[in-house]
Amino acid sequence: MVVAYVEENLDQLLRGNDHLSLYLFPFTDKCRVNTWNRTDCKQTPLGNIKEFITISWAALQAAWRGNLFAYTGRLPQADRAYWLQPGI
Repeated sequence: MVVAYVEENLDQLLRGNDHLSLYLFPFTDKCRVNTWNRTDCKQTPLGNIKEFITISWAALQAAWRGNLFAYTGRLPQADRAYWLQPGI
């Protein structure tokens, strides 16, 4: 999301979700917004393990990409490269 939109709608985003995480990208006007909300669906037997692996993998990828952009002097271009990634 655009940072200005997040700033203008932060109260609504907080009220409308059980959990909210914001990740700002330096040198850009973008912000990644992750939301989590409770559900009535039954949890799968491996739910906690799957969630741990998914969150850990996403954090590692973000750190690796961020370091790669920083060490190669391409952090200002990170916005463009990040949003071109499949599934994002």
